[in-house]
Amino acid sequence: MDKIMELQDVGKVMTTGGTNFPILSQVNLTFYKGEYCAIVGNSGSGKSTLLYLLGALDRPTSGTIKIDNVDVSQMSSQSLAKLRNEKIGFVFQFHYILPEFTALENVILPMIVAGTLSEKKRQERAAMLLGTLGLSDRMDYYPAQLSGGQLQRVAIARALANQPLLVLADEPTGNLDSRNSELVFDYFRKLNEEFGQTFIIVTHNTSFVKDCDRIITLADGRVVSDAAAGLCLRERGDKMP
Repeated sequence: MDKIMELQDVGKVMTTGGTNFPILSQVNLTFYKGEYCAIVGNSGSGKSTLLYLLGALDRPTSGTIKIDNVDVSQMSSQSLAKLRNEKIGFVFQFHYILPEFTALENVILPMIVAGTLSEKKRQERAAMLLGTLGLSDRMDYYPAQLSGGQLQRVAIARALANQPLLVLADEPTGNLDSRNSELVFDYFRKLNEEFGQTFIIVTHNTSFVKDCDRIITLADGRVVSDAAAGLCLRERGDKMP
């Protein structure tokens, strides 16, 4: 498989009131094209911080992060914004759908920013993605006319608009009931299989985790297991905090 992301000795320290608080320490991970991964761990283990680093929304304090063989750790803010728009799709717990635009228009917006497709192609791709997510009859609806589950599916379509290498989701069903949560995860898997993007999802949903190809577990800011490779750092004797 093609390597799309690599983290080498990544650490993150937050400073508050002159005191340093280590959030992540010595994280070494490699992700490949088409993987379907979960990141799990107790609250405070560093899951969301790691996801923000993977998405180039934050910078590591130490170590390097390469996306598509490019070291993003020292890139300018402008270059990072361009990279995020072109190569990374985000789905958050809150959908952040713009209320003044229809579902179709919300999905089209990232493509307008990227400027890589004609107006007709943008319309066609947005309609295709919404159709794949079961929203063909809701494309012209405004957010106020959509349910929470439908809004999150619009957010998923938007995340895939620019055919990113990587789709990152941070507790994407945290505000949904069990039925809509199951539906969202079913669509994640369907999209992963149909379009081949790598999905990395932070979640507490244990039923979803069972369906992942790879489960990365964090504890106290360190990777303690990687289920895909059958490795457990404790079993290997690596030093634990």
